[in-house]
Amino acid sequence: MEKKEFVRLMKGVIQLDKDQESINKAFQKLDSDFNYFSLGKCTTLILDAIKIAMNDEYDFINYWVYEKNFGKDKELKVFDKDNKVIPSDTLEQLYDLIKKYE
Repeated sequence: MEKKEFVRLMKGVIQLDKDQESINKAFQKLDSDFNYFSLGKCTTLILDAIKIAMNDEYDFINYWVYEKNFGKDKELKVFDKDNKVIPSDTLEQLYDLIKKYE
């Protein structure tokens, strides 16, 4: 998969997460007892498909989404065998990281 396509698909996943949060906020305004609406199964399927297409055998995509909170957590780092930081905050950096270990 080309970087441009990877970034486009991952931005779609990010937007899906934002839309899910918007839905939750709207329903919580209507009913304070409303718990949570989740598109988790859809997100998982999309991420699995991207992971397969990218040959992401080290699961960097799920790490970036769930551990790094879509790259927002700048404290979490990926290190190479020489203990040097490999940038992984942006989608472009994530793509390069996956390709490096493909």
